[in-house]
Amino acid sequence: STFRVNEAFLAADYSEDGVFDQKKLEEALSRAIGYGKRAVSENPSNFENHLALARVYESVAPLKVVGAYEKAVLSYEKASLLFNNYPPSLLARARLEKSVGNAQSAFYYAKKALSLKSSWSEALFFQAALLAESGNLQLALEKALTALESDNQNPNAWYEVGKIYFVAENWPKAEEFLGKAVSLSPNFGHALYILGLSLYYEGRQEESLEILDRVASLYPGNSSFVEEVMRDIKDGKDPFGEGVDKDKSLAPQ
Repeated sequence: STFRVNEAFLAADYSEDGVFDQKKLEEALSRAIGYGKRAVSENPSNFENHLALARVYESVAPLKVVGAYEKAVLSYEKASLLFNNYPPSLLARARLEKSVGNAQSAFYYAKKALSLKSSWSEALFFQAALLAESGNLQLALEKALTALESDNQNPNAWYEVGKIYFVAENWPKAEEFLGKAVSLSPNFGHALYILGLSLYYEGRQEESLEILDRVASLYPGNSSFVEEVMRDIKDGKDPFGEGVDKDKSLAPQ
């Protein structure tokens, strides 16, 4: 049998009245690990079982759950022994490393995945994001544009390129690529949000507010951050002060 990660576990909200509930997370994690270990025990030669178990550990590694990172690494290594040089496994390992702040290791595993599957857009976008975070925006754009060539019907691909242009403060290009993402997926909240900010920095305040209002309507119970940005714009204030705070401006709604 093959163990599949319970998506509800990975996407669940482990909070109570807005406060993170460690016990709730630990109970769900314990159940997911139990299912994974059972599958590995029943069919230890199935590399997908080891990958799925690694993903469970990986999902909580950034939360500093004791031993999660080490156990994820061990499961990925066991999967590699059963299926060496499997690109999705290498990219999964790259994501794990990135999630705990190991950018150099993350780039190494993504590069290794691309050496086996050179035109893989998912890995190229992953590398582009790492490069953008390190400040190498030109190379990040080159990687992202290369990936877009083979994935141009994917709204997220246009979003990833637009996001890099936004970080580079090239507002017209950001508008172009984010606009295409929204044309492919009209309710793409993250793309709409950064598109709204790009329009603001182009000096198009009214259009910016219209877009940001659309974003707020998409998240009626979680729109306070967007509403705060809109208030600043209406008051004639740059919502991010002197220049664009890249981390804050790209925060999810």
